[in-house]
Amino acid sequence: MPRNYPALEGPSLDGMRRQDLIYVAQLTASSTPAVNDMSHERYCLEAIANLDDMPLIPISTLAKVWPHEYVVANDELRDSLADASGLESDTGTTTQLVTYPTEIAAFRRQSALSAEDMTRLTTVLKGAMDPDAVVDLSRFPLTTNQILSVLEELHDFKRLDVSHSQAVDSCVFLHILKTYKRLRWINILHCPISMDDLKELMTNNRQRFRSIETILHPAFLTGKLPADFPRAFLVTYLFKTALPSYVALPFFSADQLVQNIFGILANVHTAAQMPSLTIVASSHLAQDQNWSNRAIQVVPDRNLDDGSTSFYYLHDKEVYQLVVWADYLGNKTYGILTPLAPEQSKRTDSNVIEMDSFLKRLEDEGSGPTDAAAVKRLLELCANIKLMNVEQVLNPYGL
Repeated sequence: MPRNYPALEGPSLDGMRRQDLIYVAQLTASSTPAVNDMSHERYCLEAIANLDDMPLIPISTLAKVWPHEYVVANDELRDSLADASGLESDTGTTTQLVTYPTEIAAFRRQSALSAEDMTRLTTVLKGAMDPDAVVDLSRFPLTTNQILSVLEELHDFKRLDVSHSQAVDSCVFLHILKTYKRLRWINILHCPISMDDLKELMTNNRQRFRSIETILHPAFLTGKLPADFPRAFLVTYLFKTALPSYVALPFFSADQLVQNIFGILANVHTAAQMPSLTIVASSHLAQDQNWSNRAIQVVPDRNLDDGSTSFYYLHDKEVYQLVVWADYLGNKTYGILTPLAPEQSKRTDSNVIEMDSFLKRLEDEGSGPTDAAAVKRLLELCANIKLMNVEQVLNPYGL
């Protein structure tokens, strides 16, 4: 950008300082250089020349940024190009840096993969799993049997991308959920799995959606599921003199739920100081992760999005539900409503249980939390909050 450009002569440009602007310099010989005296080009060339004195980015860092393709054996690998520092080379890892992305891209361009190709692909994917236990099968020309064969070989993964795969239908998706217990994240975008398929799966296989944190599918990215779509967990706020509000989660993992519930109960002070349901119920923190870096796992359905003004709050007796009540004096209570079988829900009300009992029930059902420290923290918090009774749940405005 020419230095005599009119917009740069003043002290600022839309609040930006002159030194904040980005300059583009053309480093090749040009008949019409960006700046006639070529001072900026010379500056860039000098800066590039000075890079010789700077250390190279270690391979372990590259592997953290691109875990799908690059793998390190441990955190102390040495860069193979740092001979000037007297470090030992690691040609094996350098070869891996080059070959993994190239091979993966080549496989994706083929129309079909042979048995020999599958053996090599499995080896490459196994090497690329660390450190985050990720398997990326997106856009590969694989049959259903080939996909299941690769997954059986890799098996110990937490994140799986099978997007753009026409071989992954609802039956394959359910098989994956049933088989791989460590799975927490799956991408099924552009797979032949419809909204009706998901509705049927989640209605008939509720337990299979009790350990998954993220399902990338258009149905879960809008925040507005059909009224008859099955829910996995509800969070409801009740107020002494205001309308209730709730969010509904279509699926959850126990560790995610423990964290979400703690975030809710720890930040409920009065009816005027309630944490955002949408943010809290759809956010997940990895261990030791800052709150500002939380991951959005699912956009939940909430009653405020449809302009609801009903004084009646949603009570789905077939799923677990956290109910939190608060007034403007700082008094608050909570309770977990237990699910009932369809035939029971018509003639009886849910029980109200405390947090410890709820977590034990999840464990007995095979989907208990695994983070002992988070569970301890939540139980210590709940010990200081009064438990609701059934009458209070049924008539919150009489409190």
